[in-house]
Amino acid sequence: MTCPPLVTCPASSSVIPTILGTKTGFVTSELAGILTYIPQNNEYTWTTYTYLPATRKFTAAAFPTISSSHSTQQTSAASALEPVLSSSQSDCHCVLDTAETAGVAVACAIVGAICSAIIALFFVRLKRQRWAQTERLLSDDNIKEEHVPTILVSSKAQSHDCLLDRIPDRKIGQDFRSLEYLIKDHVQEHYHLDPVQCDASALALSLVRLGLDQDGQDSLDHFASLALDPSTRYKVIRHIIAKVVFTSVTLGGNPPISLLPTCIAEFMSLVPPTEDGQVNPDTVRFALTRWRQLSAFLLCPNRSDRSPLVPSEDISTQQAQELTVALNKFLEPFITGDREDRYEQENNLREMIVECATFGYALFSQPSGFRFVYGGNEDQKRIAVFPGIERISDEDGRQVSPLPQPIVGPVIENI
Repeated sequence: MTCPPLVTCPASSSVIPTILGTKTGFVTSELAGILTYIPQNNEYTWTTYTYLPATRKFTAAAFPTISSSHSTQQTSAASALEPVLSSSQSDCHCVLDTAETAGVAVACAIVGAICSAIIALFFVRLKRQRWAQTERLLSDDNIKEEHVPTILVSSKAQSHDCLLDRIPDRKIGQDFRSLEYLIKDHVQEHYHLDPVQCDASALALSLVRLGLDQDGQDSLDHFASLALDPSTRYKVIRHIIAKVVFTSVTLGGNPPISLLPTCIAEFMSLVPPTEDGQVNPDTVRFALTRWRQLSAFLLCPNRSDRSPLVPSEDISTQQAQELTVALNKFLEPFITGDREDRYEQENNLREMIVECATFGYALFSQPSGFRFVYGGNEDQKRIAVFPGIERISDEDGRQVSPLPQPIVGPVIENI
């Protein structure tokens, strides 16, 4: 038996040629065809199967039998298949109903939207990262170029520019000596050396009210007896006036009447004593030094010229007058003259107190720390008619070495 020749299909068709023995055919998605060769009759029989989606089956449809000689089999077979192949090519495509088409369209739209959102989010985040990096670089540049110099200037200002001008030690000594002569002249001009009838205990009580009871009752009785003695009266009066006035402008002196600014005096009264062995004294000294320096700078009305503090109008009038009245409780028995002379003595004493307070304010404003020192009372045969001054700490609050560093010594006289 001779097999039929291969059926030739158009190159553009989606037909799949099939050869099964004496049968030749093709298959598409919706159409199948079989060409059967019958040798006995030398004929071709063509059977077409159409796919029905509703039943999911193929339905056969036979074509007329084709007779041909063996020499023209290829041409006849091709001619017989041509209308079928043309029909199969025209119908060889998938047909979707409306719902399926809409579903595909919606799915494509959703996928496209998701992809677009992801791409947009990516670019937005990338842009934000670039902006953040740019701002960080600009911020770093600003810090390097602007803020660092500002911080350095500020640190320098804290250590130097907040200090008032330093007064030379020689000038401090000269001004202090002038106050000694001022008190000496006041005493010699306004107090007498006549005997007085006065109770020594009453004089001692007035000294207690002036805050001079730190050395005990024996010391108070001793000063009272010296005041009653005409030979030692001037010396003890000079001592009492100087000690009361300069204590009133001393930090930590705890005087009954302070001539320091009210805020300074009230703050010092609230500072508790340092615990023995619990806190390093140098730490406390440093803190008080810094507080004093900054307080003087902030209270100074003329910070630009760095001049020392001066007593305010209230200090020069009200508080100085209060201290004058308190001192006159002790000085009353020794004041010379009549009522007019007493009025002059009171005014002169108040002015002298203001001068001493002015010096005390200048000493308070100094970067270094100072203190008033007295001596000569150990054996009760000598008395300090006027105190001395010593430097006790430097500008950083460190204790000076060697300690003390005298600026001017106390004036001590025999009694």
